[in-house]
Amino acid sequence: MKRNVILSIFLISTGLLLAQPGRPKGPGGQYGERMEMMMIWKLTDHLGLSQNQAEKFFPVMREHQKELMEIRKEEMELFDPTFAKVKKG
Repeated sequence: MKRNVILSIFLISTGLLLAQPGRPKGPGGQYGERMEMMMIWKLTDHLGLSQNQAEKFFPVMREHQKELMEIRKEEMELFDPTFAKVKKG
């Protein structure tokens, strides 16, 4: 009886653990592509861009965002040793 209860709890908890969503992929998580599409849609609407203008604008904006992410990454690499020293005291 006790063994059956423990086995049942184990099986249920294993099922619950396996039912959890996977880890997010990349910086935007699993919804990054969807969020980017919504951002493009909102910006196009807000700025009143035509199809032709949007085709020119968004590749430039994506390139700018990539450059900003690289700069932020470099900043973090520079600040990590400083933060470690401050944390040590």
